[in-house]
Amino acid sequence: MLHLYTERAFSPTECLLDFIQSEPRLTWTSLLLSEFPNCDVSLAGGTVRDILIGRLPRDLDLIVHGLDEKKLERWLLSHGAVSAGENTFAHFRFVPHGQALSEPIEIALASLTMGRQTDAEFAPCDFTINSMSFRLRAQTFRDPMSGLTDLHNKILRTNGEAIDCYSTDPVRALRTIRLACQLQFAIEQQTWNALCQIIPVFSRTTIAENGDYTYAVPR
Repeated sequence: MLHLYTERAFSPTECLLDFIQSEPRLTWTSLLLSEFPNCDVSLAGGTVRDILIGRLPRDLDLIVHGLDEKKLERWLLSHGAVSAGENTFAHFRFVPHGQALSEPIEIALASLTMGRQTDAEFAPCDFTINSMSFRLRAQTFRDPMSGLTDLHNKILRTNGEAIDCYSTDPVRALRTIRLACQLQFAIEQQTWNALCQIIPVFSRTTIAENGDYTYAVPR
């Protein structure tokens, strides 16, 4: 049973340590940290969010600090199955030995994390509640965008200007609605206003090469 930060009985650090110590998908991290003393690993993104609200994360998002790409890849290959990342966050997808039935762990390198600030570890177009992280070696909890407050108040808010985020990638608006429904969170007013402005984009159509009409924004 996960400790719930939202019940305020435990600190974020206590909740996250409780998860890390009991999660078999993360046992390999202690080996990595022991072999590379200058390396650290962060839990990040929706993984931290889910732990703090008492949900068992299906996907694990990690950031590795202080280790170059080649060394990390060689180490991972000797401890499980590795493939290239499939999104702008992950550099590697990793399945540790003994966890063949688990979802691949998404691993990014701090220096290569696209769209993220290396120190703060957040993406400008992500949500505040997805911008918290926890360093395993240092045992430090980071919350540069006050996501913990929004998590407690059950509010969904973008880190940057919401209209800029949605204009760059309108599909983010659909993700906002989906996440709000999944978590039963309210959408912050400015985020909601921007979402309403971008929704008409989804009804626009273009003519494909075969003459058929298709939506401008893929579903």
